[in-house]
Amino acid sequence: AEIVTEVPFPERHVYSQADWDRLVGLAESAGAELVTTERDAVRLPEEWRRRAWVMKIELRFVVESDLDLLLSRAKAAAAA
Repeated sequence: AEIVTEVPFPERHVYSQADWDRLVGLAESAGAELVTTERDAVRLPEEWRRRAWVMKIELRFVVESDLDLLLSRAKAAAAA
């Protein structure tokens, strides 16, 4: 797949009809498909979800100790 454009929205954005119309218009003018994550798809009305490809994203650590290190750094930063 080739990413034609990205349209970022803030976390927990409540999508409006105007947002959706803009996204559909951008996709159609580029001859592209709409793609969203599972996390964002659940906040879309069902009829909109039928128009977009929903991408599943997984994060896997090859070395599990890397996750422990990442979490300990995040915990230390939050405590500071």
